[in-house]
Order: sequence, then C-alpha cells, then structure tokens
Amino acid sequence: MATPLSALEHQPPDFIREVSPEAISFYADELSGLYLPDDFKEVHSEVFDVAYWKPEERLRGKFGRFALRYAQEEDGQAELNDILFMGTTIGLSGLGRDGNLASLRHYSFQDKVMDVLEERALADERIRIVRADYGSTAIVLGESGTPESLRVGGTSYDFGRAKAEGRQQTCELFERLLSGAIKVINENPEPRERERIISR
Repeated sequence: MATPLSALEHQPPDFIREVSPEAISFYADELSGLYLPDDFKEVHSEVFDVAYWKPEERLRGKFGRFALRYAQEEDGQAELNDILFMGTTIGLSGLGRDGNLASLRHYSFQDKVMDVLEERALADERIRIVRADYGSTAIVLGESGTPESLRVGGTSYDFGRAKAEGRQQTCELFERLLSGAIKVINENPEPRERERIISR
C-alpha cells in the first residue's frame, strides 16, 4: 500500500526523474497514494482542475531530452550520453486564488540538468547542453496494475519537438534506459502539420 501523499504538499518538479525502471515504479506504485484533501475539494468544488482531479493522472506526464556535447570536441574523445527526464503533469501545489492547480512545465527539466552533470562528474567540464526533444508520456497499466507500456508522443508548445529521426532517437533512448522492462510506443513518429520543430 502506497504512503498517502497530499497533492498540496508538493511542487510538480518534485516528481521529475531520470528515465529508468525505478522511475516507472515510482509513478505507478509510490505515487498511487496521491490525494486531494476533502476540505480543499469542497471549497473549490466548482473549479475544473479540482473537480476533475484524479490520482490516476499521475501516469500521464512530460519528458525532455538533452543532448550533451563538449564545447571543444577532440579526436578520440568519447561521446557524452544524452539526458532523458520524465515527470507527472498532475496538478499539485502552487494554487492561485481561484483554486487552480499548478502542473509540470517543460522548462523545469532544464533546472535538473546540472544535477546530472554533477552526478556524472562533468560539472567542471565545458559542456554544451542542446535541447533535443520534448513531449508527453503516458504509462499504461495492465489488468494486474503493473506497467506494461510507455507511450511517447505530443510536443511542447513552448519548446517544440525533434524531427522524425530525433523522436525515434528519443524512443530508442527510452527503451535502453528502461532495459526492456516495458514496451515503448512511439505515438507520433512524424511531426504534425505546423508543429514546431526544435532547431539543433
């Protein structure tokens, strides 16, 4: 049984994770205890974000992929691994006066990149951080309640998405990082008409 967590006690960036089997388990299992306090729901019962808030929405999220490059690349230098984050879009704290709930924004991923560089002992290196792809995720649970697939789709209105080849690279990175634990589905392999593409 997951530990009960009041959704009002957290900010959306609290739940950003690097993609991994452990991250999927975190959203599917540990976050299943998310709830909105009854007194809050009663006060804001006419607010759309509150009236239709569901803990199951924690399985719907966003992702951001960042390509790392040395500022000055040298012959024989090993390539740097991309960073791939995901998070839940579910409305959490940061309430406005009307009771609307804050949700995850793609720009929040950028704030986490330096933490990863420090973990990889790259914080003192001259690194170029390239926004490579942004979009949506959805973890699909099977009848037993265990994760069976991850759908990768959508785009970020502000930051765009990769071209078809770049989105395929994103999905392949999802697959590698998830070690085949669940199926990865590329929902939008081709950008939609008029969809903004990230320029590299």
